[in-house]
Amino acid sequence: MPHDSLEPGITLQLPTYQDSVIVEFRLEGTINVIAAHPAKSSTVIDGSGFWSDSFGACYVKVEFRYTLGMSLPTPCKRIPLIDPHVDTILVHGQGTVRRYPKIATWSYECSYLTCYKYAGAQNYSITPLSATINTLTTGATVVGPKTILIPNKAIVFQASSLPLKIRGITVPVSPRSWKWVPAHGGQPQSTLSCSPAKIQCTATIYERGLMLLTAVVNGVEQVDTIKVVGSEVKIVPDQPQMKFWKRWIKVKTGEVMCNKPTSQRITVSVVGTDDQLLTNQVVTLSLAAQEGTAGHVHISGKPPGTLDATSVNTGNSGVAYTTYRAPKVSGPVTIKGITSSYVRGSVDIEIGVFNLEELKPGPNYELYGARAGEHVENHYMTADHKDQLVKFAAWFASWWRPARFNDTSLPRGGFYDIKLNWDQPHATHSEGIATDFGVKYAPGDSLYPSGVIRAAGLTWQAWFGNIGWEDKTAQPHLHLGPKNACQ
Repeated sequence: MPHDSLEPGITLQLPTYQDSVIVEFRLEGTINVIAAHPAKSSTVIDGSGFWSDSFGACYVKVEFRYTLGMSLPTPCKRIPLIDPHVDTILVHGQGTVRRYPKIATWSYECSYLTCYKYAGAQNYSITPLSATINTLTTGATVVGPKTILIPNKAIVFQASSLPLKIRGITVPVSPRSWKWVPAHGGQPQSTLSCSPAKIQCTATIYERGLMLLTAVVNGVEQVDTIKVVGSEVKIVPDQPQMKFWKRWIKVKTGEVMCNKPTSQRITVSVVGTDDQLLTNQVVTLSLAAQEGTAGHVHISGKPPGTLDATSVNTGNSGVAYTTYRAPKVSGPVTIKGITSSYVRGSVDIEIGVFNLEELKPGPNYELYGARAGEHVENHYMTADHKDQLVKFAAWFASWWRPARFNDTSLPRGGFYDIKLNWDQPHATHSEGIATDFGVKYAPGDSLYPSGVIRAAGLTWQAWFGNIGWEDKTAQPHLHLGPKNACQ
């Protein structure tokens, strides 16, 4: 709580408030003003505060200013202000408090003499008053303190405060964000239609979870939570993460080179508000791949994988099962479920490999191949493959020039679809164990140095694994891989 002496002529900075705040302003203390006899005032003396006088002289005026708010009363009366003076004020921004340095012009028989003197000081304090965030709901069934039932329809959440007013002034409430957090932790099925800074938020809630409101209430950032409960479809995979379907073919011959599908069991049930299993419930299941994830900047049509059954009945046990089969591309996939009575639920499964590291630029090699709007994170690999590339590049640069490394894998692996069709080619760049290698054409090169590249490939074979010659007219290069890419 700021607290300073108000000496004449000094302007004091008050606390800065980024948002409007209701504060209590307190001014206390007495100033004594004594005139030297027979001095008189030649003008009306104006001032304010708590004072005592000789000849009715006021001490100098007090100014108290904020963007919103008011100044202190400024009477020069025979009746002093009450000590202390306390007021409730709405303020905003940076304020000041100041006491003028002079009383007035004193004349007559006081040339070269002290015409007046004053003694004492006044202190001020500014204290923001207490208020608590409070989220209100319209159109929902309230079942407990800050708890509502799943409405399955659009309802309105409103940012408010307790109390609504302080001494007749409405408490300032400034929302910062609205956020819906599903209880299952996956991609939400519910939707929010609101601006972060709006007092009201319209939301359509289909699942259990929490509505989180962050708002500044009377100058203090606070968080409030509304819990949503009710019946829910529960979808539980055996594992929250799984590998993609590893499958590619040798394009020219059609020969199958690698085919390793991956799948897992999915458990489906429906529970009531009390978490008891509901029997004989028919649940319709669907899949949705989350676009723009796992390095795929391009969007539309991302494959989500498949389910063996898209409709299950929980039967007398209250539990049903199906099998989920992963796609060839990586990234989170949401499994959704809904009953005929519109009870919903969902879960996310992460598809990919999760041990890849990014290769950063180095002195003996250049990195290229990132394509804006398509794939911009293209140099992810295992730790072993990174070590191999760094060693190989140091050797190559020692007798020729820096190597150029094009695509390895995306951050979570999976199909690296350079044709943006979620399919081959580049399928073998899926696990961070294979990289395209070449050199930059330089002035003085009569031809693109494909012979140098081929010769370097023999060293890679001797040290680490296998190579593949990719004979492109503009930029022939080597595919540096392991001894067995399908393992």
